Amino acid sequence: MKRIPLPTLALSIACAVLVLTAVDASKSVARAQEKPAAEPEAKPKQDPAPAEDASKDTPESDKPAQEKPEGDAPAEAKLPDFKNYEEIVAHFEPLRAEIQQDYEQKARLRRLTPDDVEKLNSRLKAIDEKFVDAVEVYVEKAKEWNPAPADLLPARRELVMFSSRFGEWEKTIEQADSFMEHHEKDDADSTREVSWLRADAISQIEGREEEAVKELAGFIENFGESFEAGMARMQLYRMYLYTDRVDSAKRLLHGMLELPEVIEDPNAGDFIATLIDNLGNIGEKLPDFKHQTPEGDPQSRANLVGKPFILWYWSSTEGVCLEELPALREVAKTWKNDLRVFPISVNGSKEAWKEFVDQEDESSNLLHRFEGNVEGEGDEKLSSTEMGFSVIPMTILVTAEGRIHRFDVPSPELERTVRAWLGEPTPDPEPAKKADGSGEKAPESGEKKGQGS
Repeated sequence: MKRIPLPTLALSIACAVLVLTAVDASKSVARAQEKPAAEPEAKPKQDPAPAEDASKDTPESDKPAQEKPEGDAPAEAKLPDFKNYEEIVAHFEPLRAEIQQDYEQKARLRRLTPDDVEKLNSRLKAIDEKFVDAVEVYVEKAKEWNPAPADLLPARRELVMFSSRFGEWEKTIEQADSFMEHHEKDDADSTREVSWLRADAISQIEGREEEAVKELAGFIENFGESFEAGMARMQLYRMYLYTDRVDSAKRLLHGMLELPEVIEDPNAGDFIATLIDNLGNIGEKLPDFKHQTPEGDPQSRANLVGKPFILWYWSSTEGVCLEELPALREVAKTWKNDLRVFPISVNGSKEAWKEFVDQEDESSNLLHRFEGNVEGEGDEKLSSTEMGFSVIPMTILVTAEGRIHRFDVPSPELERTVRAWLGEPTPDPEPAKKADGSGEKAPESGEKKGQGS
């Protein structure tokens, strides 16, 4: 059981981020995947001829880039005193082009390593940060000019876009407000882009979900047929769930099924229908089932209820599950006094699962259980089958009373979802004091691996 690939509409947010942040390396990747030319046949050895400059026969574009010397970085060069936005762009574009050239040369020569990519991205970000500094200085100086130069509009728009690209959400909002103050009625496309980035920035800040609902709904009302509106609807859906407005989320999704772009894209329609089905599970009673502890002790729903808990269905043989495991451990550790976390294995091999669990650190606060999917091991009901899902990993939040609170929570949203549900984690109790006033270690909270509830 593996994750269903997300369709075009559901990937719109990721696509937008890539559009803003990528260095346009598609051509480089294509070149990197080309097969190297066949090696020439070996020739008989001859007396060495006088050495010639090999670079004469090598096209400039195929020569490897000169390695930058290691060691102390050169002193920072002072930026020119730019007189307009066009000068700023003209100054920084060659610097970006140089990085792109380095990328393409290494990719073409099949010398591009993950370390190279990290270094090139680091260089690009340093240039982008200097670009932003230059634009900010120019905008600040231009405020005193009369009349104000026309290129302040693209300059301010770029500041909004780069703040969003860097994940500086508060600064994005500040820059967007400045843009709207000066240019809201000057260019419709720029106003739409900045409005979306502002609403998205608000939705990224925990504690501002109510405000994000208003901003996103307003954006959809004003720009409902734009490309960004698809991303805004998905963000609004998430904000509805964070603010416990399940009915509003359902209405939003049903409305999305009527959009022309969804009707024309069966994958998008199927994805939205799956989200609607997931919402239908919220509030339902968790079905009964049979699980096993690592020691082989039987467990049922009755052993789990009494305290909020998370069921996380997974397999130790699936890479995507192992990638999400650290996020689950972090939640279990952070809210160890408020909820319990049960990874439910659907491994086809109990031995493989047991071998993995035996290496798990007990301090992770994960309470491993085995449901399995092993043929010929009895007729116990599989809770995964009872709840009607066939993909993993699958994360389900359940109340202390045994009712589903959230169904299929994506790993990147798990911590924020739990915080919206339970609030801030309860701190550890103060150490108990002995009669002489000395401290005594407080008892550990939660359970040890394999113990029942």
